Amino acid sequence: MQISEIYAHLTENALSVRDETRFTTIIAIELLAKKEGVPVEALNLAAPDFARAYPPDKVDLRGHWNGATHYQAWRRVILDAQMMADPGNSDSDPWASLRRAARLGFNRTMASLHDLPKFLPSKTEPWHVDDEIIRKAYAPLRGAQRIRFRGALNAFRQLYDNELVAKTGLLPERKPAALLALRDHCSFVAMAPEIALARTLIKRKNELNAFDYVHRLAAEGGLLNGVSDSLEDMRKSVPDLPDPTEVDVPPIKPQTLRVYINEVMHCIGGRDYRLTEVEQAWADLRKMARTARFPTNALFNISKPASAAGLMPSEISPDWVRRVIKYHKNRGCRSTPTQCRLGCEQLDALRGVLPDELLPPVPTGIRRSLPIPKSPARTKDPVVDAWDDLYTKITKTALITDEYKHLWFIRREAITRDIAPEDITQTWLEELRESCPHDRLSHVYKSVHDLRKITGFEHLQPLRHRKQRHGGLPRNLNREFETVIATMGAAPTTYRSIKLALGILTEHLPLDENATLDDVRAVDIASFEWPCSAAKGQTYGKSIMQIQNYLALPWTAEWRALQEIVVSTGMKLKTNPIPKLLSWNPGPYPRSVSLEWAQKLDRDLRSMIVNPPHGRADLAKTMAKHVAAFDQLRDIPEVDASGLMPLPIGLVRE
Repeated sequence: MQISEIYAHLTENALSVRDETRFTTIIAIELLAKKEGVPVEALNLAAPDFARAYPPDKVDLRGHWNGATHYQAWRRVILDAQMMADPGNSDSDPWASLRRAARLGFNRTMASLHDLPKFLPSKTEPWHVDDEIIRKAYAPLRGAQRIRFRGALNAFRQLYDNELVAKTGLLPERKPAALLALRDHCSFVAMAPEIALARTLIKRKNELNAFDYVHRLAAEGGLLNGVSDSLEDMRKSVPDLPDPTEVDVPPIKPQTLRVYINEVMHCIGGRDYRLTEVEQAWADLRKMARTARFPTNALFNISKPASAAGLMPSEISPDWVRRVIKYHKNRGCRSTPTQCRLGCEQLDALRGVLPDELLPPVPTGIRRSLPIPKSPARTKDPVVDAWDDLYTKITKTALITDEYKHLWFIRREAITRDIAPEDITQTWLEELRESCPHDRLSHVYKSVHDLRKITGFEHLQPLRHRKQRHGGLPRNLNREFETVIATMGAAPTTYRSIKLALGILTEHLPLDENATLDDVRAVDIASFEWPCSAAKGQTYGKSIMQIQNYLALPWTAEWRALQEIVVSTGMKLKTNPIPKLLSWNPGPYPRSVSLEWAQKLDRDLRSMIVNPPHGRADLAKTMAKHVAAFDQLRDIPEVDASGLMPLPIGLVRE
């Protein structure tokens, strides 16, 4: 089919291709017409004329293509269109055309197909490939080349399953046969009738594969002829099996080959020529014992040294066994002497079961040492038993480490005081709390909480947690605290932390019901010993110092009024500049804060005379930030309307 006809089919949607492929092909054909200098309707190039006119290695690409990549892509588009429109030898190279048809037909690149022509004789076309050519090409190959050839042949055979490739007429009429599988060992060599009959009796796949591999290895090594071999010949060939790599048999690991040989010998039975006469006698003895359902796991400890000494099973004597046991003891081995004694027990147990001529004339009489009887278990404490029973009960429905991970503390304390679980009372729990060190109180609370989750202990009342116990302050102190905390505008977390710290402080000072915040202000927090860990004590101290510092500020009526207005707007203590500015003692009235006062304080803070040796520029910057934040309060309508704010202050330092 000429290219002009292909163009017409594309424009009329008569050729079944994707839209993007149709558009690309039309552009490529129009470029060809421009290169040829004729209208598209006059393009009379047909396959394989186009491939010959525009070879893949064309050198002169000036004028119409932007380099070799553009040219190759353009050429490929047109050749693909020719293959889709009229399958055949479009590339003027049958193998290249076949690969193109395979790529278009299977919609993927069959890379392994490129290898096949390289292994075949020169000038072999695809339709020449038959079984004879394949066998001759495959025979001299070795190693990785065989794997590549198999992949290429499999890809070639797949081409028969595609309609587009079949229409090219490039394939042989008869589909080549597949090569034998590399591990189909039974198909590579002939098998004698007696051996083949024994093979039919094997049912397990692993044993069958082992049988075929060992037989193939022996046949390839010239140990079997495949015609008149017997099972005895196969047994004799086992010790002399060649290296698989030397006879072109797929290699396996040495331990795998050893397993294969053992399975073969197990299947065919008879004499194992890998063993000496003595070793064979011991092997037969163990096999007969296993058939009679007697244990033989420890006989190896007797048969191994006996075989090394050339002693048959019937030649074993008690004195010889004792010498073997003594030898193992002298070399410091502890388990082997016991295993030798167990082997003697198993050997003596065979008397009366196996023929007498296979066994020693007299029993060895050697036995293992009698086990030392266990001492009677000590009587457990009934209190411990009661707690163990409780643990057994609760572990049926939950894990100790998840649901009752704190129960261990109350169990330990109860056992120390000889108290069973059912004897626990509320009074005892209260006494335990009062006598427990402060750093262990959390264990008491948590263990009681876990105990109350167990059926039968719901009547016990929970011991109050520290936060709950310290929540109630003395009446006067609580009233003053609530008033002050409301004027502070503290956040909920700050409120809780200060109240908790106050509760602990009032409990351990101790303070009575008439205590006030003045009593709290008088406490030296730096030297106060908190009844808890150092980390928690530091946290509580910071909370107390926070309210102490707030109360120590020079509050006046006007400053308090301005503070209440700012807090009523929703501003919290953290962002409120009034307490921070008061710490600089600006005066009794908010209106007294001025730029002159701020600048004088700035100079004093930076002065190396007032604050030797270098001044405190850092404090001056902090003060300036507080003044600026205070100055911004006038942006709040309620504050500006109060009339308490001074004139705008501005920047303390330019």
